[in-house]
Amino acid sequence: KPSNRSRLAHIFGKQASVGSPKLVARKSAPLVSSHFKDMGPYFGLPTQVKRLIAKYRGIEELYDWQKECLGLTAIVERHNLIYALPTSGGKTLVAEIIMLREVMLRNRNVMFIVPYVSIAQEKLAALAPFAVDLAFLVEEYSGGKGAIPPRKRKHKNSIFVCTIEKALVLMDGLIEVDRANEVGLIVIDELHMIGEDRRGVHLEVLLTKVKAIQAGIQVVGMSATIGNLDEIARFMEADIYCRDFRPVELQEYVKCGTDLFEINTKARTLEEAFKTKKEVDFGYTEEQRRVDPDHVIALVTDVIPTKSCLVFCPTKRQCEQLCTLMTDCLPRELLLHRTKEREELVVALRAENDGADLLASAFLLGIAYHHSGLSFDERKMIEDAYRLGILSLIICTSTLAAGVNLPAKRVIIRSPFIATNFTTLSRYKQMAGRAGRAGLGEPGESILICQKKDIGAVCNLLCSPMDDANSSLHSDNGNYLKNLILSSIGLGLCSTRNDVQKFMAKTLLALQAERLGVDLRQLTDRMLQTLYKENAIQAKSDGCKKTPVNMTIRFDETESSQAEPANESAQIHELHVTRGAKGTSEEGKLVKTMKKNTRLVINELGKAAIRAGFHMDKARRFYDEMERIGERLNVLDQYHLLYVIVLEDDGTLRPTDADLKAFVALIEQEQRLAFAQRFHVGEITIQKMSSCMRFPSDLRNTVSRFFRMTIVSELWDLSPAQRVARKYKLDAGSVQQLMTNVASTASGLLRMTEQLPKLWAYRQLLATMTQRLSHCCTIELLPLMELPGVKIARAKQLWRAGFTSLASIAAAKSSDLVTMVEYMNHRNASQLIMAAKAKLMEQVEELRDRVEDYLQVIR
Repeated sequence: KPSNRSRLAHIFGKQASVGSPKLVARKSAPLVSSHFKDMGPYFGLPTQVKRLIAKYRGIEELYDWQKECLGLTAIVERHNLIYALPTSGGKTLVAEIIMLREVMLRNRNVMFIVPYVSIAQEKLAALAPFAVDLAFLVEEYSGGKGAIPPRKRKHKNSIFVCTIEKALVLMDGLIEVDRANEVGLIVIDELHMIGEDRRGVHLEVLLTKVKAIQAGIQVVGMSATIGNLDEIARFMEADIYCRDFRPVELQEYVKCGTDLFEINTKARTLEEAFKTKKEVDFGYTEEQRRVDPDHVIALVTDVIPTKSCLVFCPTKRQCEQLCTLMTDCLPRELLLHRTKEREELVVALRAENDGADLLASAFLLGIAYHHSGLSFDERKMIEDAYRLGILSLIICTSTLAAGVNLPAKRVIIRSPFIATNFTTLSRYKQMAGRAGRAGLGEPGESILICQKKDIGAVCNLLCSPMDDANSSLHSDNGNYLKNLILSSIGLGLCSTRNDVQKFMAKTLLALQAERLGVDLRQLTDRMLQTLYKENAIQAKSDGCKKTPVNMTIRFDETESSQAEPANESAQIHELHVTRGAKGTSEEGKLVKTMKKNTRLVINELGKAAIRAGFHMDKARRFYDEMERIGERLNVLDQYHLLYVIVLEDDGTLRPTDADLKAFVALIEQEQRLAFAQRFHVGEITIQKMSSCMRFPSDLRNTVSRFFRMTIVSELWDLSPAQRVARKYKLDAGSVQQLMTNVASTASGLLRMTEQLPKLWAYRQLLATMTQRLSHCCTIELLPLMELPGVKIARAKQLWRAGFTSLASIAAAKSSDLVTMVEYMNHRNASQLIMAAKAKLMEQVEELRDRVEDYLQVIR
């Protein structure tokens, strides 16, 4: 039976007793108002919402824990809340109801934060029917999409579906124009990601700013179990609600050789790790044992094709190798299952990628591999076919467990390693939790395969406490910390060094500093010194606009006698500029002493960096490059501007030395030497690269940047991603991810140039490029590409079928789309129609607001 045991924890570490729920209200951010309109009996919402949930989610009745959670004091009185349940417990529906309460009963906007673009698109499609029927807006903030600050709506409220990075930029934009109070609720999916390096830092920074502005914004976090949940809740000033609940039982096993161990999920010692052990005879011949020593084929054929199965592999390469093995060895009887639909799927695949021979063969057997190397369209095709049962097996990397909601009867984890690293308990739980999802009926099964040498480590893993989520704010050579200090001053959250120290005390890092061995006060002062020396910040009363090279910054714990010095001598007195004493490390240097309440301001470039969402070093590199190239900018083609945008290597492509050698050989072969010389890749560079066994870093950086620009320019010229990938021996997924990142950078640069009058010309050029970089398609396809989940292949299919605008899709019936559009099913057709209607509502609302503004002027 599903476990239904309540574990409600007090955030100061006191564990609530099992039984009836009892929550101790936590101190939350100051409230503007906790008043909700009462529109009906369904948690304050009209009964129409219940009917829509039944219609679009297939859910007639909530689980007991969901009802209990929605009745908590934290929900009713708008305290911050973290609710934690195992994967598949039904957390998202609770979040959706909470969001509907905010937009409908309090008329406030909501930020719904998810970790990946793919999930943002999925949530947009899922919320669109509710937006259409309940008259609110859903807006996407991911990649290059989303206006900063958002358009101010007069009549409707919005749910902003954001990736973590874009959510921070959105909040900064709202704080800057003093509109943060338009947001009443922030919902965070996968809250445990606050412990990751880049995304986690952005999430920590966002939550710290929300605490600091005290705008009455409620924060609700959803999470699988975190080891230090109490600590995260203290940081968020939140109540905790925990449940061990799964709608479908999960049976977990470890397989080692022919032995199958049932995992004791309640184990606390190694001796208790397993309940039972039995030896399984898989009936393999010697040859079968040689090609499939882990018996994966037997474990899979026990389930497919009538039920679904996921196999997680440590690497992308191993996914493809296992798919090849399966294609060769699976019984041919599988070819007879849903043959016509699989053949249609192969035709659709060939239209997208005529070189995908392995996937085409796999599709006919009802299987596929799935990883980031595939194109967006290929991944979407596989996911949709799996949901419809046309494919019954996906061989994938661990990212699928976090990025896409695909349940299975059986999950097989091929190894306890992810790449070369031993997996963590949270990663294992995330993969295993994909088995036995709600609606599948029977218990789910997860099988972790390991070698004898790893069985001890696996036992330790299963008996270990859940991973802690630790702050990484102090990592990346202090860049994260510098950027937070800079934006806190630039957005007016801090004005003095003392303010900055108080602001930093609100971070998760401050809470964990002692355990992580970080002296945060000292580190903050050091970052302030660095920012001062880099001319990113200065004292408001400082007469010197640029800090001399030989100047040292020293801090004094006393306060200035006057906050705003009126004359130059007072300024010098406040900043205490002196000469360094003889015989010290400061000898001969100017020493500037800053007091606790010396008022600080940021420079023009610092403001631009905040607007762009760049850290200061990155903003300065872009500024210097744009200034340098601006003197000879060629505006007759796109290449110079693209060359600026690809300045930073984001690590998406990672070309090897052999890849770059092949690239420069291609330059010679295609007789593009004159073109390459425009970007510092001349004959001497090519000769060096042809003769070098290992490239010097400066040579590699120059050619890598030209390599990135060449790929982006080919996509700009509408070359299909698959063709570009084959030409440069890359995978299509990496090529498309590069383009997504470039579009995001271009969007940031556009916002940056809006703050820098000297770069006004770039502003005009970037404004026309950003949208096209987001989609890389012809102008007539751009409106169709705005729909969630629609990539270029699907947009072309819609266009060929006569659906050339959002209005034509919105007016269609799902049966029309299924009949007229290639490879369209009813589920996707319904989602597209609703998404088109939601997008049209957004456009109508914008036009309506503009008309009212014009009428007001006329009157």
